[in-house]
Order: sequence, then structure tokens, then C-alpha cells
Amino acid sequence: MFELTPIEFEKARVILLEKTEDKGDCIEWTGNLDNGGYGILCLNKKRIKAHRVSYFLAHGETPKECVCHTCDNKKCVNPDHLFDASRAINNLDRQLKGRTRVHNSKLNAEKVRAIRAAYVPGVVGFQRLATKYEVGRNTIRLIIRNRIWKFIHA
Repeated sequence: MFELTPIEFEKARVILLEKTEDKGDCIEWTGNLDNGGYGILCLNKKRIKAHRVSYFLAHGETPKECVCHTCDNKKCVNPDHLFDASRAINNLDRQLKGRTRVHNSKLNAEKVRAIRAAYVPGVVGFQRLATKYEVGRNTIRLIIRNRIWKFIHA
């Protein structure tokens, strides 16, 4: 979390104005990005995510845990697109939008939906799908039986 003095508050406001541009409904950060693709700026000699600073400037309070985007644009700093959330809500939001990657999986939400849609017992079986998606037969079986990737719905 971070606290800003009145001078730092004004500096952050100026930086956000200088390092953003309108992109439709979103206001995108044009400055440096972190490894995850989020805008980053330096205040108090600390790297802070630009969307967290934008939330703070708009609401006057430090976000509790996570600041989520309703627009799913990591560069967006439009305060109307940001909401404060717990880690659990952030994780659920990611899952519902199909942006969760399970560990080092070769699969993603789109591929899991395709696997479930393509499976036809006796016609398109576990092994055929396993070969196509380069995963194990048991992985396909667990997906079809809804034992893994449960949060992905058709």
C-alpha cells in the first residue's frame, strides 16, 4: 500500500495526465509497463501500478488488496473502469472471464471449451482429443468429467 503527501499527490496527477491517451472508453497508460503488461510509475522511490494510483486519486483511499478492471485492459487507468476488490473476487473475476491459466498448462479456457464441445463418445474420444491438444488422455477425461477446469463453462 502507499500514502501520498500533497506534493506527491499532485505529482501523481500530473504524471497520469502526461502519460495517458484516450482509446475509446479506456484511458490507456503510455509510460513504462511491468512484466505483466500493467502501467507502472515511480513515487516515493517505489514502483506503483498506474491503475492503483488512478484509483487512489479518484477515490481518495488506498485500495484494500486489488484494483480490478471492468474493461480487462491492463493499460487502462480510467477510474470508471476500476474497482477495489479482494484477492478472492479478483481471482473469480479472472476465472469467469476465462483469463485464468492453470500453472504451466498447455490449455486455456478457449481450448477447454473446444475440447468439451468436440467430445462425442464413440466418435471423437479421449485419445483423439489428447493427441490434437498435446496433452494426456487422462487430462481430457478429467476435463470432460468436469474434475479439472471446473470454472470454465460453455
